[in-house]
Amino acid sequence: MGTASGAVGDGIAQTLERRESGAAFDARRWVGVTTFSCFCSVALYTPFYAFLDRRFGGEVTKKALLAWVVLDDGLFVPGVEVLPLRLLPLPARLLLLPD
Repeated sequence: MGTASGAVGDGIAQTLERRESGAAFDARRWVGVTTFSCFCSVALYTPFYAFLDRRFGGEVTKKALLAWVVLDDGLFVPGVEVLPLRLLPLPARLLLLPD
């Protein structure tokens, strides 16, 4: 699901950007975003969500839901997804990020 949302999301973003700037579709950027989304889904989110299930149980309660939201959106995404993408060494950034 993460791979699809990354691919579709960047496709939509580039379509909207093209309307404003007239720039061509950047296939390298799309592949980079899609690859990063796939990596995040497989290597990061799967173990993280398994940990949350073990820690808070599979049953949906208000406490468990609040913990999931705080840990996922408040800590995991900014600290594990967003920040490392910006801190990647230059060669990796050249592959993943647009010029």
